[in-house]
Amino acid sequence: MALPRKLKHLNIFNAGNNWMGIAESVTLPKFTRKLENYRGGGMPGSVRY
Repeated sequence: MALPRKLKHLNIFNAGNNWMGIAESVTLPKFTRKLENYRGGGMPGSVRY
């Protein structure tokens, strides 16, 4: 089950600060994949993801 794009009625803690009652809704950032080719020891070439 995926999260909704905008979260409402929740408690937010950021950098040790409590934003309870101040933040009414939060829009989540869009996640992307950032991968690198992997080359282990003794491998002649890299593995693509």
